Amino acid sequence: MYRCSPEFLNILSSKIDPESLHRDGHNSPPILFSTNRLADELNTERLESLEGKKTNFEALDKGQVELLSGLSIPAKVSLKVGARVLVMANNKKLGLTKGMFGKVVSISGNQTVLLKLSSGGSKIVPRQDFHVEYNGEILATRNQLPLILAWGITIHKSQGLEFNEVIVDLSSCFQDGQGYTALSRVKSLDGLTLLGLNRNSIRASEKALEYEASAACGTYTLTSVCLSVCLSVSLLSLQFVWCMIQCLWVCCQVIHPHV
Repeated sequence: MYRCSPEFLNILSSKIDPESLHRDGHNSPPILFSTNRLADELNTERLESLEGKKTNFEALDKGQVELLSGLSIPAKVSLKVGARVLVMANNKKLGLTKGMFGKVVSISGNQTVLLKLSSGGSKIVPRQDFHVEYNGEILATRNQLPLILAWGITIHKSQGLEFNEVIVDLSSCFQDGQGYTALSRVKSLDGLTLLGLNRNSIRASEKALEYEASAACGTYTLTSVCLSVCLSVSLLSLQFVWCMIQCLWVCCQVIHPHV
């Protein structure tokens, strides 16, 4: 079930630094966790440690609101100036791309936030409408800032992102492939730090390995089938030819009985 060599485990073990969680405080690289609970705990701790007023952005939901639970846009976002956030939706008109990291520079009432982007420049992020649709019909709508706190984020939310530096907690991964997803977010090994490591975090899906094994067997089976078909066709051809010879011989006997 595992495809992790001792050499690779030794490399990962050399990257473990439990103190990295608190070393750089608000300026630490993003930290990837396996669960929302762990990410939320870190984000709440970091947010509360910032000075200044906290602003709560409550979503304005309408329609079949129970359908909105599947949205990646949260029902509530709590922010302060200085908070690290992640943009969770694309908006071409505003120049926003999902996966942008930034720091809150200012908050205007309960409507907009000014971000200083990690990639450079600034963007104003307003509330936006997000819909749940079916067959072209809007069933539910959420009006909210497309932002989440991002000192810590889940491995799931990190999919599609790429970091120069990242801290990863591999001590409590619970899904097949979760460790791979986390490790593949960083551009180079030099930018990787681990809070912890559990061998079970580095595992392949049993179903994937079974499929790989069956695919290998399938190649042999397919070859065997092809050979069998070819041989069967050849035998049938020989039988057909022999049948034709017998028919011709019978015909000759009818026409020329002494042949």
